[in-house]
Amino acid sequence: MAISGVDVPVEPLQSKEDVETIETASNSSQEAVGFDKKATKRLIRKMDWALLPFLALLYLLSFLDRTNIGNARLAGIEEDLGMSGLDYNVALAIFFPFYVAVEPASNLMMKRTRPSIWIPIIMVAWGVCCTLMGLVHNYAGLLAARAALGIAEGGLFPGVTFYITLWYRRHECGLRMAIFFSAATAAGAFGGLLARAIIEMDGIGGKAGWAWIFIIEGLITLLV
Repeated sequence: MAISGVDVPVEPLQSKEDVETIETASNSSQEAVGFDKKATKRLIRKMDWALLPFLALLYLLSFLDRTNIGNARLAGIEEDLGMSGLDYNVALAIFFPFYVAVEPASNLMMKRTRPSIWIPIIMVAWGVCCTLMGLVHNYAGLLAARAALGIAEGGLFPGVTFYITLWYRRHECGLRMAIFFSAATAAGAFGGLLARAIIEMDGIGGKAGWAWIFIIEGLITLLV
């Protein structure tokens, strides 16, 4: 056999045993590949069960805490805080500029620390902010609490996205991100029912029903 002009001697197969040895090695290699695929699938399933339920729960709670102001409106927050005109729309919208602005800085902090440290910090921060929204007595306090909530929640979505890429290969991330993001739909599905039950606490401790929505849902986040 010639390679680049140099004759390289190739020894012919000497016997039937040589052929059987090669076939055995080939079969063993194929079995090893099959075993690796099965082991990889088992590992991915274990990671899915270990990571995705908790990450989805985080996003469900964050979506619940950012949208509960709509249920608070139905419970009379505008009348109690003297809001009129576009005041509610401003309170709703002020969350998002801070939410977007903090995303890059939050991911940098996650890289400097660890996801296991930074994500719980984010969670505690927005739980506190949501709870404090139930303690405000005027419109300015509501705006400040909503802005703080945006700052606290801003790092969650990009942070979890980055966290998922640490565990999964590129072609595996899409499905996991879809499962994570679908938690927002679940929050919308039962958020109103939960708020309706909490509103029945109206007057307890001198707090209005809308205040208890923020307090209870914020405390749920802190407990998780």
